[in-house]
Amino acid sequence: MLMRMRRLLKRCLNHWKVFGVLHLAVDGLKVLPDAICDLRHLGYLSIHHQLPSSFCKLYHLQVLVSTQSGNQHVLGLNHLISLRHLIPCIYYETIVGIGTLTSLQELSFPANVYKMSELKDLKELQELKIDGLKNDKHHEEPPDSLKELKIRRYQGVRSPCWMGPELLRNLEYVNLKFCSAWEHLPSLGKLPYLKNLRLSGIDVKKINCEGGFQQLQHLYLFVTMTVMNGKSGLD
Repeated sequence: MLMRMRRLLKRCLNHWKVFGVLHLAVDGLKVLPDAICDLRHLGYLSIHHQLPSSFCKLYHLQVLVSTQSGNQHVLGLNHLISLRHLIPCIYYETIVGIGTLTSLQELSFPANVYKMSELKDLKELQELKIDGLKNDKHHEEPPDSLKELKIRRYQGVRSPCWMGPELLRNLEYVNLKFCSAWEHLPSLGKLPYLKNLRLSGIDVKKINCEGGFQQLQHLYLFVTMTVMNGKSGLD
């Protein structure tokens, strides 16, 4: 039965070469056939299966929706140079040459996977989520296109060198969670476009309010802290 289903799917794929959008779910099928790579015009793909290595030939793919649980490792994923969205933004294993995905808009990864310098060419990256970041003393610059930054379980006492208002001036949303060692936050009040700030599970000693959070609309605090006076505070 499964073999007949695979042959039928292969024949269908051979006739769907001009499709731009495809949602695919076949019961019992674990890995998609290589014929998927012939859909050269495909821009949106939603699947319930593992991807074959030939998947990297879908050069025009912009959106990949996957319901596979856990990490996925896809050889050649960096060849999908048009890719903009991985949905959900789950952890993928190391994408060798991540810097070639210059259209990617969201990225989520454990801290030991990428260095900030590897992301410098991702000029359209808007949302970045990092889990388990250690005390980063390297003076590396993140993409200045970032609008959302989420950090979980940061292990440093002081902020990473790259996390300052000068380098992250376009941020609109900041979420810092379960960073129990973090005692000194950067000058978040100086971020000119910051609208939403969420701090939880953090035992900070000081929050510098200099800058006044001029655009702040939503504030969520679940922390132990001391507010350090600046030119203006959280009035």
